[in-house]
Amino acid sequence: MKIETLDEIKDWFIDTPSPLAPAKYATIAILRRTEDYAIFRTESDRYTNSVATPMSRKNKEMIERALILASKQKAVERRHQNKIMRSVKPDAEECYLKDFLCLSCPVCILNGGIKAVKGADELSVKSRVLYQTAYSILPLQDIVESITFNAVDEKTTKTDQALGEREMVKPDTHFISAVSILAPTVDELKLYLYSMLNTTRYGAETRGLGVLENKLLALVLSDTEEFSALGLTLDVYGELVEPDTDIVLGYESILTSTDEVCFNPIKDKVDLLISGSQAAQLEAKIRGATPDLKWIDKMYKKAGEYRESVLKAGK
Repeated sequence: MKIETLDEIKDWFIDTPSPLAPAKYATIAILRRTEDYAIFRTESDRYTNSVATPMSRKNKEMIERALILASKQKAVERRHQNKIMRSVKPDAEECYLKDFLCLSCPVCILNGGIKAVKGADELSVKSRVLYQTAYSILPLQDIVESITFNAVDEKTTKTDQALGEREMVKPDTHFISAVSILAPTVDELKLYLYSMLNTTRYGAETRGLGVLENKLLALVLSDTEEFSALGLTLDVYGELVEPDTDIVLGYESILTSTDEVCFNPIKDKVDLLISGSQAAQLEAKIRGATPDLKWIDKMYKKAGEYRESVLKAGK
């Protein structure tokens, strides 16, 4: 799968995945926007996951922000990577979360897992995809709504008393997320970006809720993780919302704000920075790409080499 912007810098990436990873981090800033009502909560609670944070870097007044926990992002994006593999290579070895990981495919070698099988092929792979919690830019009180639900009698078409109430995140709510990939190959980064940009449902009850749009804010290649999701959130709030509390947030304004305030100041200390209009152009190229069997087979070959090197080291 050709993506010229990334192919032109392929020398920065490692050639084959390795458990002895060098200090190379591809860190991705992502804007996640709800396009429907969404539920982000733990299974036992009917309230949205949230935490108190400073309003912005300069304003230390505490406000409550909604969260999309890292685990809720990782599972759904890994599943979508598996769907891509099955679509392009339907004869590949079966692999799925959470109890049947093959630990020999590109998805497993990137995302990790444990295969507790007796004998010489027992294997453990550490994840190289490092997620952060995603934070809502606006305060919790501005982005959630409690909705009452009930059931309709199929025969009488009447509703009885309300069955309960659920707190949901409203449509057009913006979250900022950050994901780092440790020592990726260029193809692993392509796989993550393509899969993430095409993943559309997050949270609970996704059969009828949780549609999200993911947009690329920046890609930073460096020897460390240069920014955090919370830091970006505080910067955007301070730059856009504090001066104008009636502002209607959008991708373009957030893209420009993060480019000017967050990323330009670090461009001279990192190996590569793609932000602002360049990030939007890269996203368009990724969305326009199509995974093919030759590309997937190449990734499977390198995943197999990784697996064999780990098994030999354990003997």
